[in-house]
Amino acid sequence: MIKKDTASAWEVQKELEQIKPFWLAIDGPAGSGKSTVARYASERLKLPCINTGLVYRLVAYKLMQEKRDLSEHAEIEALVSKLTLACSNKGLILPHNNSDGLYQDDVSLLTPKIAGLPGVRELVTKKLQLIAAERALIMEGRDIGTVVLPTAELKLFITAALAVRVKRRAAQLARCGIHIELDKLHERISQRDRLDQTRKNAPLMRAKDAVIVDTTELSEKDVVDKVVQLVQVALAKREECL
Repeated sequence: MIKKDTASAWEVQKELEQIKPFWLAIDGPAGSGKSTVARYASERLKLPCINTGLVYRLVAYKLMQEKRDLSEHAEIEALVSKLTLACSNKGLILPHNNSDGLYQDDVSLLTPKIAGLPGVRELVTKKLQLIAAERALIMEGRDIGTVVLPTAELKLFITAALAVRVKRRAAQLARCGIHIELDKLHERISQRDRLDQTRKNAPLMRAKDAVIVDTTELSEKDVVDKVVQLVQVALAKREECL
């Protein structure tokens, strides 16, 4: 803690330089609402939002564009290494203009397989950590609080009943012009849950110190209000330590 009454301006500045940026880590399964919550919280808190799932979708998209096989691990890792990720005041900047293309059916099916490759996950994690080292931000995904930003001051695990998650994902896809039967989507999300929770590297799981937020019966506004309140409390505690 900085002793503000006795510390010189130089001492205060040097200690402030050692304080890491404020990070809000949000994890949760597909369709839980974490991306929506992160986006609206970003607008309310004036913090950039990093949707890490888009990075894996981009890798899957590029893999399909280059007609590469999933077994070509070295080539896939080389592709990931060349990806340039940047962060603006609003969020992640991807080297890809057509975001709707990242939600194509075949891309969605390939993405969890890409995300399960240890080499790919390690490379993406390092790129994300480099971005986070430079600024306060909100980062959402499936292993943010456990692997990517394990020292985040506030960690949330967003969840919801499976039936609700299916309807939300269907609505999201519909906005991209993609229509899938609910039964088919239900099975797909169930399968994605199994893949995410059982993969050896960085499985989907709640960090021990994460706050669980069940969005099943909450409106988007209610959830965002709750998240903003949690952030304000975390920032107040941070201020007390300065």
